[in-house]
Amino acid sequence: MERLLHTDTLKEVFCGDESLGGLQEYADRVRQLHHRFLTAQLAPDASTPQLDIEELFRFAEDAEFLASQYTNPLVVEPTEGLPIEDVPSRQVVQDALALAGTLFEFLGDTIALYEQQTSYDVGRGLFATNDTSVESTPESPLLRLGRSALFYLKAALCYGLGHYESRTQVIFNRVLANLTFPGQPLALSNRQQWADYLIGALLGRNLREVLRAKQFIDEQTAAIRAYLRRSIASEDDPRQREVISSHTIANVETSLSLIDASLLGADAFLRGDAALIERSQHSLSHAVKSAYQLGNYELVWIIRTVSKVLARMWADSPWVRLK
Repeated sequence: MERLLHTDTLKEVFCGDESLGGLQEYADRVRQLHHRFLTAQLAPDASTPQLDIEELFRFAEDAEFLASQYTNPLVVEPTEGLPIEDVPSRQVVQDALALAGTLFEFLGDTIALYEQQTSYDVGRGLFATNDTSVESTPESPLLRLGRSALFYLKAALCYGLGHYESRTQVIFNRVLANLTFPGQPLALSNRQQWADYLIGALLGRNLREVLRAKQFIDEQTAAIRAYLRRSIASEDDPRQREVISSHTIANVETSLSLIDASLLGADAFLRGDAALIERSQHSLSHAVKSAYQLGNYELVWIIRTVSKVLARMWADSPWVRLK
């Protein structure tokens, strides 16, 4: 396999922590584990591969640290936080995110196998993050880590900002294959399913899928938002029996903003219109604000990183590269 990381980035990435050994050694260990795990699944008499659960939890912690640290503008942007001499180089940032993506993908593959063997709910969608208990499967400690779809999402986002941007498209298309095209007009009941599908299609560069959805969505978002506004206006009116909670409103607004961002982003790539990308990014900013209202900081990180990946996709598009 190709060289993943450079050993000399160890001290910068892990803040001088020598206990992990060389960064290349650490990355190689993860890849070897992943290879053995996948090979075991292909064996004719394959049984469930035995894994060190505690080590997987440590991997998850390392991946979360790298992903949050090296997408944090206070760390990676010279104008935001650290003195210029302490800002990590672009090479270090990309190395760290490449390793985070490798860890997340390994965890996703590992958990996906266990999900297939249990009744664990894998249908909660990409943006249904781990703010819900999974106590329904106490017999599977591994599933306390989270859902495979969420790890695949994080892997794709880290790859999208790291060395292996092409892996983003591969993983999103793999995730998209496991998502059902809603096929029904957008409604309160299926808005998260639409948001999952459209974001996955956009970041997987599958613009035809986004276009196919427009006929189901065009007039529905305005109708749902009008309904939400009426609900907010009726909160203090005792004559109104049906009032939606502020938590539900923020949840719905998050999904609608992700849907808007997907449609605008796809249009931008088809038309070459930078103004549409700006509107798409504005919708993602609105989704971040709604996620903050939910107190769901994992979702905040995901949406912010989606925004960064989208910006990189636009910068690398023929419209920008070829002017």
